[in-house]
Amino acid sequence: ASPYELGTVARIERVDEERSVEKQWDAARAARDRIRQGGDPLDEVIELLADRSGTVRDEVFEEIVEKWSSDQRKTLRSGFSTNKGQDSGFVDEMLAEIFLHRPDPEVLPDLLAVAVGSDVDEAREMALGAIGALPAGSLDSKSLRLIEQLAKRERNWWIRGEALRCLAHQDSQRAVPLLENAMREKKLPALRIAALQGFVLVDQEQACQHALEAITKPWRDRQGIWGDRILRAALGVLADNLTAFPRS
Repeated sequence: ASPYELGTVARIERVDEERSVEKQWDAARAARDRIRQGGDPLDEVIELLADRSGTVRDEVFEEIVEKWSSDQRKTLRSGFSTNKGQDSGFVDEMLAEIFLHRPDPEVLPDLLAVAVGSDVDEAREMALGAIGALPAGSLDSKSLRLIEQLAKRERNWWIRGEALRCLAHQDSQRAVPLLENAMREKKLPALRIAALQGFVLVDQEQACQHALEAITKPWRDRQGIWGDRILRAALGVLADNLTAFPRS
């Protein structure tokens, strides 16, 4: 789930309806052992990451994240694809999540290609999350412009919010005007939550000031959907950044 409780996006779940729970555990252990032994060609590793069973996927994912070396993980780069179709997008999402947990600047071109070019929203969102996890200063000016354009104009608010947070981490100067605008967003109020979290990455005191304003001068939520979520997000910002809490 997205860090700012966006949770309204429907997605197709991948469920193994052919194997029992016990058989899925057996398959997961076998997959883990195969991954540990090494030597499997990339397409077989990708096939395991795209397995219908979440149990198998989790076991393979954990093994790659926790046990593989950085050089081993780099071999996954060629597994990224922006081809059409749900399966390729699902694989992109899985690979991006691996590099979210184990950031690697060398994979930036592949993550950008997914963030900009994939037709699967979840893959784009995860790729932006992985880019945002890279050390500040990892992006060149062209890459920053691409992220900035997504943060300005992306039609899907959950992807736009991820781009805002990514930009806040990578280039605060570019991000602040967009964060200020997002704090006043009316058509896409969820962006206010992303903006609060983005300000935390830019400046804790600014974040607390905006959070305090969100609490003391709450936005009128005519839909009755986002008001409480924005309030909880603002309280969370204050609770996590008490040392920067405004004196007022």
